[in-house]
Amino acid sequence: MATVPLQNPSAAADELGHVKKAGHIGVIIISNVAGMNLNDPSLDVFWAKVSDLNLPVFIHPQNVCVGAIG
Repeated sequence: MATVPLQNPSAAADELGHVKKAGHIGVIIISNVAGMNLNDPSLDVFWAKVSDLNLPVFIHPQNVCVGAIG
């Protein structure tokens, strides 16, 4: 699994081509990128390229806010 600079969605999308060419099986990302949720519209370019290249994405939970348990 490779990592990409998801805080810069365009650069991350460009990097995906290199990831595939290098033979990586997919990418690993965290669940919160620079304070953005993964459904932020700025990440659309990344998700579109992932889909085009048919690359799996492993999402590692990090910086997840959990409500109070009561």
